[in-house]
Formats: sequence, structure tokens, C-alpha cells
Amino acid sequence: MERRAFIKSLALCGLSLSLGANLVACSSKAQRRFVSAATNHQGEHFVVAFDKAGNLLNQVKIDNRGHDLLMLDSERVVAFSRRPFTKLFVVNLAQNQLEKIINAEQGFHFYGHGVFDSKRKQLITTENHIESAGGYLVVRNTHNFAVEKRVPSGGIGPHQCALMPDGEHIVVANGGIKTHPDKGREKLNLASMAPNLSYIHLDTGKLVESVTPPHFQLSLRHLAVANSGEVIVGAQYQGNYRDAHPLVFSHKLGREFQPLQAEPKFWQNFEHYVASIAIADSDNRIAVTSPRGAIVAYWQLDNHQFIRHERFADCAGVASAQNEFIVTNGKGQVINDSKNMPIFQLQPLRFDNHLIYS
Repeated sequence: MERRAFIKSLALCGLSLSLGANLVACSSKAQRRFVSAATNHQGEHFVVAFDKAGNLLNQVKIDNRGHDLLMLDSERVVAFSRRPFTKLFVVNLAQNQLEKIINAEQGFHFYGHGVFDSKRKQLITTENHIESAGGYLVVRNTHNFAVEKRVPSGGIGPHQCALMPDGEHIVVANGGIKTHPDKGREKLNLASMAPNLSYIHLDTGKLVESVTPPHFQLSLRHLAVANSGEVIVGAQYQGNYRDAHPLVFSHKLGREFQPLQAEPKFWQNFEHYVASIAIADSDNRIAVTSPRGAIVAYWQLDNHQFIRHERFADCAGVASAQNEFIVTNGKGQVINDSKNMPIFQLQPLRFDNHLIYS
């Protein structure tokens, strides 16, 4: 599909997808739960699930620190290892046990994110080819999780990815930073990094469009996609600490990045770091977190106008849930955006950077 046809298809499918999402939410309210990776004070790592009342529903141990998660079906969740680990964990919440460990291929490691393509029954992960430092989308079936193909991600350091509403394309935030497991967390190319947002056709692997941020050291990491196909993407700035750059952008196919509206000095509150982004289509809002800045900020989705912000220490995970945002932090605390206070605290757990609601 050419780029023009792709854009048209997104416009046509937006309304029906919005209605479908609302119907699913209404039909499964009783089973809804939050799922996150977490770590206890002994350094043990888990996948945990809890409800809005603060009841811990599941706590399943995994081998290493998790990052993002996704639901394969109503009971099975995949927890993604963060860089430079090489394992994915399939956890069965109904049985409260680890069901399967999926290993990266030799010479690859995960970046902590992926998507489930229900149409094609495929699990797609962002991965690094260690020798070449090339970014890849690695496609596995969900029968035995064998690798079916590898598609270049369009850049170095692919991080979060998401399916587009047309079901035929995937968007990926390529952070642009070269790393190597032998060098730990060292960033090897800050003077020449090239982040981008890339759109890729799922069947052909064709790069449909790639767009770069306003500054080459705005490492694009996390994103969320609205029902309309608008992508909200967050950056982690790698330049001079005194600089003040917008860190959250809107993008629509065929256009340039548009920063969300805020006073220039406001962006300094984020300490150059965006951790998670969530969109509430039905409520016309965007939520953005920064653990380094201890800040949660909210914007309107349709016009990108700033709404407000609140302080929440070490906050990172955020999910849209029934017209409110739920936010978690590294102290095991959970708040909602309407009360700005801990609803509850799951001690001695420390939540990782991402939260899903399913």
C-alpha cells in the first residue's frame, strides 16, 4: 500500500475502531486488571496484576527485570526484558505461573517492547543485532514462538512500537543510540545519533515513511497511537543538560513533528526524560510521565493544549482506565489523576516503567 492510500485508510477506520474499543471495555469490566513488571527489596523480579481496589491478584516470579507487557489473550501476558537481556516471559495469570520463556536468537537482544498482531497471530518485538547494531522487528508466531522473519526497523535502537489502526502497518520509535552488551549502559554514538519514527508495512516489510525529530539528540523511545492514527511520541534528550527542548510530539503521516504545547521552561521539569505515554481517546487526553522529573503531565488530544501537571515521585507507568489515568511509581504506589494521592501502595514492590490495563 502506498503512503497516500495508507493515510486515507487511517482516516476511514478511526470511528469504527473507537466504537469497538468502547464495546470491549464495557463487556469485560468485571475482569479488568492492571499488569506491571515489579521488583521487591530483595532484588527478585515479578509480573504482578492488581485491581483498582488495591488487591494483588497475581505475583509470578521471572528471571530478570521486566519492562513493558502485553496481553496475548484474556489470561496470558508477555513480559519483555529490557536491554540488554535476552528473555521474554509468558505468564498465565489464570494459573498464576510462568508458562514459557522465549529466548532471543543468538546475536540479538530485546529492547523491552513489542506488540501482538491478533490478525496474523504474531508477536513482534524490537531487537538489536549486536554485531551490526542494526535495529530489527522480529516476528514470531504465537504457536511455538518460532521466528518467522526479521524486518529492519528503519534505524538504530528501536524501542516502543505499536500497531496502526488500519492493522496493516506498525510504527516504531528508533532511539538512534548505538549500544553493545559488552559496554553496559554506555552510549557509543551520541555525537552522530540519528533517531526517527518509522512506519513499516507488516506484510512486505517496506518502510513507508520515516521522520526525524527537530534535534538529532532527541532519542525517541515511547509512543502511543490514537484511534485516528495520530502518534504521540516521547523523547529522552541526550544533549547539554542546560538545554530546554520539547520532549513530546504529535505526528501524522505525511506531516512534520508537532510539539505538544507548553512553555519552553516547562520542559525542564522532565529532566530530559519521558518514560511512558498513554492516550484516552474517549476522554480526549494524553498523559506523560517522567520518573527523573517526578512529574505527570496532561494534554488535550485534539488540539495539544496543556491541561495541568502533578508531582509524583519516581513515576513511570501510566494506563488509561475508564476515563481516568492510573499511574504507578518505583515505590509501589498507585494514584489516579482525579485524586492526586496514593490510592494504595503494594509494598514491598517497586513498579517498573510500564503499566497495562486489560
